[in-house]
Amino acid sequence: MALDKGWFEQGTSLSLEKGLNPGDNPTIPIGVEPLQESLSGDQSESVSDDLSDILKGLNVDPATFAKINEDYRQLSLLNSGVMAGVYFNLQVMDAAPTYRIEESQLAHYAATYVPHASFDQFWRLLLPDGGLSLIAAPPHCGRSSLAFALMARLCYSGEVDEAHHLTFGGSDTLPSRRIPRESRRVYLVELPPDEKAVDGEVEFKIREDFAEQLISLRDVLVRHRSRLIVMTRPEQWNRISRGMRWDFAPEIGESPDLIAIAHAHLRAAEPDYPHSSWLDSSRIARLFEKARPIDSVEIADLILGEQRKVGPGGREGLPSEEGVNNVVKARSNWREELREWHSRDGRTAIQRNFLLAAAILRDAPVGHIYAKAADLCRSFSDAEMELSGQTAPGVIELLHSVEGELDELERVEFRRPHWEDATVEYFWADRPLSRQIFMKWLADSALSSKQGDLVKLNQDDSLQVGRRVVEFALKFAVRHERPLPLAALVDTWHENRVLWRLLVDSVDAAATSDVNSQYVRRVLLDWAKAAEVARKRLVAAVCARNFGAVHTGFALRRLRHIGDSCTIEILPDLQNAVRRLWLDEAARVTLLQYLGAWCRNDYAAGRVVFETLAVIGDSETRLPHVLAVFSNESFRGVSIDVLEIAWRQVLDYSDLMQTDSPAQKCVNAWMSAVIESGRADAVLSVLAAAVSGATGTKASVRRDVLRGCVQKWVEGGVNDFDKRRMIQRNLSELLDADIARSARRIVAQG
Repeated sequence: MALDKGWFEQGTSLSLEKGLNPGDNPTIPIGVEPLQESLSGDQSESVSDDLSDILKGLNVDPATFAKINEDYRQLSLLNSGVMAGVYFNLQVMDAAPTYRIEESQLAHYAATYVPHASFDQFWRLLLPDGGLSLIAAPPHCGRSSLAFALMARLCYSGEVDEAHHLTFGGSDTLPSRRIPRESRRVYLVELPPDEKAVDGEVEFKIREDFAEQLISLRDVLVRHRSRLIVMTRPEQWNRISRGMRWDFAPEIGESPDLIAIAHAHLRAAEPDYPHSSWLDSSRIARLFEKARPIDSVEIADLILGEQRKVGPGGREGLPSEEGVNNVVKARSNWREELREWHSRDGRTAIQRNFLLAAAILRDAPVGHIYAKAADLCRSFSDAEMELSGQTAPGVIELLHSVEGELDELERVEFRRPHWEDATVEYFWADRPLSRQIFMKWLADSALSSKQGDLVKLNQDDSLQVGRRVVEFALKFAVRHERPLPLAALVDTWHENRVLWRLLVDSVDAAATSDVNSQYVRRVLLDWAKAAEVARKRLVAAVCARNFGAVHTGFALRRLRHIGDSCTIEILPDLQNAVRRLWLDEAARVTLLQYLGAWCRNDYAAGRVVFETLAVIGDSETRLPHVLAVFSNESFRGVSIDVLEIAWRQVLDYSDLMQTDSPAQKCVNAWMSAVIESGRADAVLSVLAAAVSGATGTKASVRRDVLRGCVQKWVEGGVNDFDKRRMIQRNLSELLDADIARSARRIVAQG
């Protein structure tokens, strides 16, 4: 079957093409041909040619496409169905609200997408300049694939030059100023799900008039010849649309044919192979009954694995019975085979633990697996497994007992696809009372050096094992809605720099994704309120990454709880998160409200957050940015008094004996801003108000600290010493005038 590019090159209606007017031609239905016709015959040459045309049209190198296509298929399986392209390149941490989607990512969707029946309706909405469409659909129905396919076609047809992911920001709506002013772009934005209030907390939800507000964005989009695709969920859309029908939000309809989805992924990965011989199998076809689109991708992945075992020489023949059997059994998690293996006469605890260790520590050196199997025996109080000497069974004997093999790098491998994951699944279901002990052992297994270990992991091996462990922990935490696996890693890895970064990055990706994120976000909220320091640290670190950029509102809420009970170990991560979130204009009012509350309650978070923000300069006004924002007329919801309160906290905890104290750095930044901006009134008035008060009170101590810091700043001047001295005198006059007013007030009061 030739690659069905009709939807991609021409769309589903001839009236959309250049030179044709609406109504000149009947609408041509899209979709893949009936299975018996579409999968018959060997037309691999046409498939290869059509894929080549797509890659040329999107200017994508075939080798790059092959790698990206493989990466995306694996990512979608790892993330339980979310096509992770939305966040694949989301690594730039700056103030820009958009992140470009690379052409290679678009090519993946162009090559693997099977059109929904509603594709034509969405395409018509996006074709004109200013096109706007909204996809209201639940996960697992192909909504991300639809959105990316639309963007791919817009780029391929030349209607736009670039595709971008647009982050929603920290507000409850999408203001027009968030749309960049560059022209000929298509943007994809996912609305953050509503988060219900718990324990009296303020809930996060999109504004109820969002649909009306969305219409107002069309003027901006038309002006810049751009388009916008919005993704949301049906329950949220029903609320923010006020139950009304909107022309830009057609129903997505049923998912495309599941066998066609599998076929599309097979063609994209191996365009020259006659895949129909696999999909024509009645045993394979039955796997698609009551399946989801992501199940089709998994079946295709299993088929590809079996095909690649055969090698180029066996590509002309039909799939072997063993290959078909492996695909079918893998879909059932090898449950019957594992039950039979575990219940076989003579099966020992050592063999069971070695199989479990080999499965969960996939790709680790066999010596490490052998040693960790012994640790697992001790953890479970099973039979003692002596590593030295020849009392315990050796590696070769154990490999034979678990039906495993060693590759040329002495890594354990199993011929059965997905056998490792199935083994761990079986253990989890079969031994519920052993899970906690197992998780503690699992967290220790990735540590590269532990006293007493006979086999040491180098850093690369430790990282590889760590990836596998995190993958397992996330998958099981989400599937069973229990944070135990993740909690064990957090509590064990927080002092290991490499594994900690891996864990933070992985949780960040899961919290940002389309499907798994809801439960992971709930865990992050619980941990933000928890007493365990390491767990609060993880939440703050995740908020400083892509999660904070994509789901700013959720990140702010979690930081509020962290700041309310922040210890010294968490402060650096809190600073990084605040620095990141401050880049989002919509988050600044909320951050300053938190800052004021923390400072009023004398929480360390308030002082440290202000010390972070106070030294950030504004490139336009040359003022401290936290001060410059108050000159913006649209900046409402917080008073400038919050800066005075924050300055008092900084000065109260200052150490004048420390030459580079945080207070000194803040004073240096603000006093230097007077020279650069010429706005002495704006800066000095805040400082003077912060230390206002009568002599003999706490205000006197603050004034002395401020004067001391300013004196050090003056002494640090070389070329601008006279300017600094003059600014110091101006500040002193303000302080002396306040002292005089306070004295007169005291006298007047008797």
